Formats: sequence, structure tokens, C-alpha cells
Amino acid sequence: MRLDKFLGTTLGITRKEAGKILKDRMVEVNGEVVRNGSVQVSDDCDVEFNGRSLSLQGPHYYVLNKPQGFVFTLMISTSKSLCCLMKLAENACCWSFRW
Repeated sequence: MRLDKFLGTTLGITRKEAGKILKDRMVEVNGEVVRNGSVQVSDDCDVEFNGRSLSLQGPHYYVLNKPQGFVFTLMISTSKSLCCLMKLAENACCWSFRW
């Protein structure tokens, strides 16, 4: 995988922003400062951004039990739906959901 794509995926930024970070010499691959986004990185490469180690993570899955009275539908309805439940869960938890 290209380094700029890796940075975009792990940091949640665009490849253009990743290019700016690389030009500012803020990224090291295996202990060496890298300024070129086309460098190929693999799973065994040690990538650091501002001294913080980066690694790819798999997808995140959230399991919710459907409370009584909620309707699960993709259609917009007047009854309580998935969107309402997600807003309740966001307010009840200290972490946020990403779609």
C-alpha cells in the first residue's frame, strides 16, 4: 500500500493532507524520515507520525439489542427508528459511532 494512502486510512485524512505531512518531515518508516507518498509500506513496516506508531485496524462492529418500542427500517417514519436509537446510544456512551 502506498504511504499516503496508509496515512489517509489510519489518520482519517485525505491523501493531499498526507502529502503535506510528508513534506513537513513528520513521518518515519522503519526509523527513516520519508517525504515521498509513493513509498510502499507493508504490514511489517514500522510507521510513526510525530513519534506515535500507526497501524491498520480492521472494521469496527457494534452490536445493539433492539429496545422494546423501536422499529428497524430504512424508510423515514414517524415511529422510533434506528436513527433515534443511534442518537440515544451516542448520548449514553463516551464514544461516538461512525457510519
